[in-house]
Amino acid sequence: MGQFLAKRLLQVPVVLWVLVTISFFMVRLAPGGPFSGEKRMPKEIEQAMMAKYHLDESLPRQYARFLWDLVAHGDLGPSYKHKTRTVNEIIAHKLPYSLTLGGLATVLALWLGLGAGIVAGIRQNSRFDYASMAIAMVGLSVPAFVVGPLLQLAFSMKLGWLPVSGWDGLGHMVLPSLTLALPFAARIARLTRAGMLEVIHQDYIRTAWAKGLSERVIVLRHALRGALLPVVSFLGPGIAAMLTGSLVVERIFGIPGVGSEFVESALNRDYTLVMGTVILYGVLLVVMNLLVDIVYGFLDPRIRYGA
Repeated sequence: MGQFLAKRLLQVPVVLWVLVTISFFMVRLAPGGPFSGEKRMPKEIEQAMMAKYHLDESLPRQYARFLWDLVAHGDLGPSYKHKTRTVNEIIAHKLPYSLTLGGLATVLALWLGLGAGIVAGIRQNSRFDYASMAIAMVGLSVPAFVVGPLLQLAFSMKLGWLPVSGWDGLGHMVLPSLTLALPFAARIARLTRAGMLEVIHQDYIRTAWAKGLSERVIVLRHALRGALLPVVSFLGPGIAAMLTGSLVVERIFGIPGVGSEFVESALNRDYTLVMGTVILYGVLLVVMNLLVDIVYGFLDPRIRYGA
């Protein structure tokens, strides 16, 4: 395990460097610029703004400057649209909203998905099994930009139970967290059910039944650990999909998080803010995938990463 962790940690800076490099040149080579959309800006002022932010330099020189500031000082640079704020300040202000949304959605997805999958696996071919898997299929098929407005229409506009948008209290967190969690809960439920069906037919589970152990003990102490393996494998790409989905959910519900800011910065060609959010998402994905690999190794003792 130690050798595996050392190898993965050495890969982290390489992966992030590739991500930063590709993102930097893709953003810079896109048509237009951060000041090309400004109305009635004289040519002299636009040139002065380009010089102020070193955008009149060659791309290799801009890249070298950006990379040095990032590595040496952790500085993502100034925002071209938020004139009085740096990218570091904007992300530090927006990140708690996105982390709260992602954390709530993850907990909700695991709670719904694991619960439904375990019961469906144990009660195979029951009404609950058929109903839960049918609902899971619908959850996988309907995108967030459809689910979100439907939940707003039903629970906010028709019933008046919850706020339509915003992020000012617990009530505001329910609908966006549910919108983001539903497709992942559906996938987790299907994976958990498949894992349970595979595990409960193993010899050691039959032995546990023969010893007269209760269903709860068999499920929680013996079957669940093996059934979680496909779920843990899914968490890596699942978290990546959840981060991408949060961009849509934050826009639908008016949440002032990093996802909303990323969309705005991309539309405004705010290069440094786009790069800052891309780097943030890249770091989160690398860290979460590393944690998933570690958890998988503990759950399955047959794995020897160093072999």
